[in-house]
Amino acid sequence: MAEIGPLGQERFLAGAARIEGDGAAAEEAALYLCAAGVGRLVLMPALAARLTQRLAELNPDVRVVPAALDAIEVREASEGRRADGARAALEALLRLAGLGRPSTDEDTRSLGAARAGGDE
Repeated sequence: MAEIGPLGQERFLAGAARIEGDGAAAEEAALYLCAAGVGRLVLMPALAARLTQRLAELNPDVRVVPAALDAIEVREASEGRRADGARAALEALLRLAGLGRPSTDEDTRSLGAARAGGDE
């Protein structure tokens, strides 16, 4: 995306995203964020075990870590669809680049994926 530019890409690499859940939407969000160049992904243990090697192959600069206080949070319902994970990843990338707004006033550091059933 042209709006991101070099500064946005630097922010991605310096940024972190915490992804809650370990379903299809969480997996999709992790893959999108990794491919986009986010430098640190905080994953649930089951998801980290499943994806760490694949994420490292996709982006050798990514670090998978168990916790971070300064990460943007990407939430997903346990039965979320892959499209929901992709949407949440895009929202997180825009937030990391300084172009997006949090989806709720309640937690300005949290970005939520739509909650829908299925695994598309």
